[in-house]
Amino acid sequence: MLSLSLSPMAVATRGRADVVDSGSSVDSLVTTHGGGILDAVDSPLWQDAAKTVPAGVGNNVRSWSFAGGGADAVAPSGSESPLLIAAGASRALSFDNTDDLMTIAMGAAVPVLNAAAGTAWTVSYVAATRTSIFEPIIAQDSPNFTVFFGNGGPKMTYNLRNGGNFDFVPTPVQDVYFAVAIRWTGTAAEYSIDGGSWTAMTIGSGTMNTAAPIEISRNGAGAVDVSRIVLLKGAISDAEHTDILAPSNASRIAELNA
Repeated sequence: MLSLSLSPMAVATRGRADVVDSGSSVDSLVTTHGGGILDAVDSPLWQDAAKTVPAGVGNNVRSWSFAGGGADAVAPSGSESPLLIAAGASRALSFDNTDDLMTIAMGAAVPVLNAAAGTAWTVSYVAATRTSIFEPIIAQDSPNFTVFFGNGGPKMTYNLRNGGNFDFVPTPVQDVYFAVAIRWTGTAAEYSIDGGSWTAMTIGSGTMNTAAPIEISRNGAGAVDVSRIVLLKGAISDAEHTDILAPSNASRIAELNA
């Protein structure tokens, strides 16, 4: 395990040489589709909601900004802010399974994660679960989930439009970083684990509440380390997945698991 000691200002600056950067190629997907990237390496990270004090490894992160600007994931308070940690040759935000939580409003620069007829979107994240409680991405809380990607037991699950919990296959290994990509085409949803083939997702018929924010670690209940979240305002193509997103995620995973 490589331990990195970085100055706080370095963390808020893109293109650094002090940590491996595997995220630059994903920027082209944002250019094509719109949306943004929350990245523990490339994105500005701040200790305060006003974004005046940059965060470094060992600091709690109150505000996590899109790599190119335009939107922020924000913790409700300083005590509920995740910790920026060194992980292998990279970094991640570590949520404590007690009260750490961040939210980011949908709309404008952030796709509306509505799994119903309408605007397409793509979500991808690189993360590791530290326990069986693993809830990294939620858009609208129960009883009518818009989108839920998490884990309520030995399997990692998803729930779209309150359609019930369904297992992702293969199931990621605890304490090992992995990647999930989900795309909604406007009529159908599919997922890919670690760059594998696309698998159709079951969708329910729950009522949408697209005014609710995206939550990272719902109610602070997720013992999860998150290195990257990609939120695109369009469904990526097979070629974009194979040539851009999957290789970039694989490189980040190799750095994190080093």
